[in-house]
Amino acid sequence: MKPAAIGVGRKDIVKGIQFLKDIEKNTGLPFVASNITMAVGSTYPFPSLRRVKWGDKNIAIFSVTRPMPNVDATIGINVLDPFAKAREVVGLAKDVDMIICLSDLGFKDDHALAREVSGINIIIGMGEGQRILSTPSRADETLILRCADRGRQLGVLDLAPKMVGKEWPMAVEASKVVNLRERLNTITRRIASIEARGESQKSRAEIAKLEKLASPIKESIAEIAENGSGYNHTITILSSQIHDDSYVAEKLNELGPNPAKNRQNLPLKRVSRPTRPQPPEANKRARPSPQENLTLQGSEPYNTGAMSCRRCHTDAYRVWIKTSHSRASLNLSQKEKRDPKCLGCHATKLNFVKGGAIENLVGCEACHGKGSKHRGADGNITLKVPEAICASCHNGFHKDSDFSYARDYQAIRCDKAD
Repeated sequence: MKPAAIGVGRKDIVKGIQFLKDIEKNTGLPFVASNITMAVGSTYPFPSLRRVKWGDKNIAIFSVTRPMPNVDATIGINVLDPFAKAREVVGLAKDVDMIICLSDLGFKDDHALAREVSGINIIIGMGEGQRILSTPSRADETLILRCADRGRQLGVLDLAPKMVGKEWPMAVEASKVVNLRERLNTITRRIASIEARGESQKSRAEIAKLEKLASPIKESIAEIAENGSGYNHTITILSSQIHDDSYVAEKLNELGPNPAKNRQNLPLKRVSRPTRPQPPEANKRARPSPQENLTLQGSEPYNTGAMSCRRCHTDAYRVWIKTSHSRASLNLSQKEKRDPKCLGCHATKLNFVKGGAIENLVGCEACHGKGSKHRGADGNITLKVPEAICASCHNGFHKDSDFSYARDYQAIRCDKAD
C-alpha cells in the first residue's frame, strides 16, 4: 500500500515530532500536518498541503488536529487554530479539482468544519466522538467519512468519475439510488393495476395523484444519472494476519504500554506562543460535557463497540482480535451482509448519542453483555460466557456446524492472556 497522504493526529505526536520524522525518513510515509508548527522558529515539521494526481484530476489533501496547549508545551509545538488554518489552505488550493481534509478534530467539529469552511469536498475524520459512520454523513456540500481509528478497519469510498471536478455534485449513496428506483417501480405497478380495472373518474384521480408522487423521483434519478453523483461506501475489517511494519512496531514497543502517562512525568518545557484571541460569546460553539457522550440518558444498556472494551481490557482484546469472532462477516456474501438473519449472529449493533451503526464482527458485548453501563453498579457484564449464549448462534444453522461448548469455548475465550 502506498498512501497519498497521512494526517498527523494527537496520538501520532505523543512521542514527539522527531519520532515521526524518523519514521518519515526510514519509510518515506507522506505525513501532512497543516496546523502544527515548531514552537521555536514556527517552522512546519511536515508539509501543510499535498497535491496528488488521481487519473487526470488534481487533488489537494490537508490535515488538521485539535490544540492541547499543556501537552503541546511538553512536545515543543504550536497547534494553530484548525478552522482558520483550514480556510487558509482551501484558499491556496482553489486550482485543484477536489479538496480532501484529514481531520483529528472529532465527530462534532468535523461537521462544524464542513459548515464553516466552504470548499472542502470530503472530510475523513477521526478523534473524539462517534468512531464509525457506516453511512457517510453530509454537511452542506461536504461528505464526511469516519472509520475506527485503531488500524483494524479500512473504509473504502468508490466515486463515479464525474464527481471529481469543479462542479462537485451532492453525493448520493448507490443504495439510495436503488431505493429510489424501487419506489418508482412500486408506483408504476400501482398505476398499471388501476388502469387494468378500467377508466373511471375515481381511477383517473388516483392515477394523477400517483403520477404526481412519481415525478420528483424520476427527476432525482435522472439528475443522479446525468451528474454521475453516485458512490459506494464500505467498511472492511482487516485480517489480524496482516503484519505491522517492523520499524514502526519496534518504535511503538519502545513507548511502553502507556506513553501518554509517561509523558506526564517529563519536566514541562517553557514555550512562548502567541495568545489566541477569544471569540465573542455569541460565536462560541457550544460543546457538550464529557458525561453527555457516555450514555444515552434514560436508556437500557446498549452496545458501545469492541474499541470501548479495549481501553481497559487490552490483553483480552489482543486475544479476541486473532479469533474468528473478530472476522465473523468476512465469509458472508454481499446478499448475506444485508440479511438480518445473518447479521443477528455475524455482526453487533452499536448505539451512539446520535444514530447507530453495525460492527461487522462478533464484538465483546455479543457474549459478555452490553457495555454502556459497565462502569456503573448494574452488574450486567458476564465474565464467563454461559453455554446458552454461545448456543443462541451456534445452533446448527449451518449444515456443516460442529459446535462443542467444552472444546470451542477454550479455543475462543479471550481471558487466556490472564
